[in-house]
Amino acid sequence: MQDKLRVAAGLRYTATKKVSIANNGNEVKNEAFTPRFSVTGLLTPTFTLYALYDETFQEQVGLLLDGGTADPSYGRNREIGLKKTWFQNKLMTNLTAYHLTKTNMLTAAGVDNPGRFEQSGEATSKGIELDVNGVINKNWNVVFNYAYTDAKVTKDKDPKKIGGMLYGTARHISNAWIKYTIADGI
Repeated sequence: MQDKLRVAAGLRYTATKKVSIANNGNEVKNEAFTPRFSVTGLLTPTFTLYALYDETFQEQVGLLLDGGTADPSYGRNREIGLKKTWFQNKLMTNLTAYHLTKTNMLTAAGVDNPGRFEQSGEATSKGIELDVNGVINKNWNVVFNYAYTDAKVTKDKDPKKIGGMLYGTARHISNAWIKYTIADGI
């Protein structure tokens, strides 16, 4: 069993520029260095443990309530997981737990201010995800995924929003895919 422990590190540089009405049609530039670090340990030839730390940078477009431009959103992701193969690699499973924090989130400024936003939020998403990918026989494959996510607003100018579920997220998501391959004939 070679390569029992793998360590990877990276640094991503992102630069953006946009012309903003909020900035009198002038160019707005943003840039960020975001690190990524992972450790993977091969416990047995069929069982792997891994951990990941990753930061993100995402440009945001929106006219703020005060007429200014939106700052980028930053994220910090931590995850840990287990991967296991079964039955001579015919079945692969992956179980991951994660914790993601995003800052500088845009929220709508309300019905009195259509098309305007406030940069007032931070959200935390944490959960687990299970992936199963297997070969039933030479013709049939199956993929199954389930994710549980607890995504909540953790900081906001409006105290009523704190603790509420993050807009656009679902607590439970699952999907399945069965594939049949015609081995002979047309």
